[in-house]
Amino acid sequence: MSGSYGEGDPAIPELARRAHEAAERDGRGSYTDPATGYLVQCASALRQRGRCCGLGCRHCPFPREAQRAAGRAILRPLPPGF
Repeated sequence: MSGSYGEGDPAIPELARRAHEAAERDGRGSYTDPATGYLVQCASALRQRGRCCGLGCRHCPFPREAQRAAGRAILRPLPPGF
């Protein structure tokens, strides 16, 4: 999903969230998005990079400040309670 808030975003579709959880549980660094068929990197694989790449990854584990510093183009306002 383009423009997610990163890992934990409540707007990530439930099927994608489940696929991510299964991939993380199984130790895989990515999963196939059930809706699009695209390969999506898991938060653990992104974390291993050591820094945010700024590309707007769905499961970006880095704080908004790091995402902004890396040049992430989409940083929507956080939803209440996020």
